[in-house]
Amino acid sequence: MTHLSWKIFIYLISKVVYALCLDPLRHIPGPRLNAVSMIPYARHLLAGTTVQNSVSLHKQYGEVVRIAPNEVSLICGETAFPDIYGRLFITLQT
Repeated sequence: MTHLSWKIFIYLISKVVYALCLDPLRHIPGPRLNAVSMIPYARHLLAGTTVQNSVSLHKQYGEVVRIAPNEVSLICGETAFPDIYGRLFITLQT
């Protein structure tokens, strides 16, 4: 391997390790490939099957699903607000 290809290899491995072990969204369920790469999301986006994919992921993983490295899908508003804004937001609103 050339010097540049080693750098690329190490960079890709570090991105995978970060996404699976250190990322703040690592605790959110979903396919591991969705946590590491935008490719599955982009493939469904281009095919026009994003909604069907999200529905099938919710059936498999529950109300909160990671659909891309930086994207999370929530199906319930009661679940979404505390997860997004925290418990303090809910107590301030009531």
